[in-house]
Amino acid sequence: MAGGGISKAIAKAIFKSLAPDLLRPIAMINIARTQGGSYRRQDMLSDIRRYTQRSKYETQIAALSRNTPVPQAWMGQADLGGQASYRVYGVGTYYDEEIGGYYEKHTSFYTNDHTRPDVFEEQFMEYQPLTETEPASRMVSWKQTYQVHDPNTPF
Repeated sequence: MAGGGISKAIAKAIFKSLAPDLLRPIAMINIARTQGGSYRRQDMLSDIRRYTQRSKYETQIAALSRNTPVPQAWMGQADLGGQASYRVYGVGTYYDEEIGGYYEKHTSFYTNDHTRPDVFEEQFMEYQPLTETEPASRMVSWKQTYQVHDPNTPF
């Protein structure tokens, strides 16, 4: 039984370290398992959602009308260390000119605005080319999937 606790502790530490990379949950589980960390899959997924600030409302947020702000009740709460009032998560679709194809990438940014997904998309599309590290790729669209509010700041 003690081995199970150690396996769980190893997996949780790995999930915490991988959370900022916004990897897919199955990738995080596979990495944890190769390092000797494993426990009940449903519990692992729950921990991964918590560590990556994924909401049980992610599907609903992604389906929101582009001109409807994310309701406060659907937002996660996390201390953002004074960087901003909100952290907005999304999926960017990129076109890679070298291979002539599209791919998706999980992204996030900080903001003090609680606004609509279409405004966030516009802001992120303007900001992203300034920081893009893949010169052969360009972002063609962005879709909000989640939002976190810092409880130390007003809505």
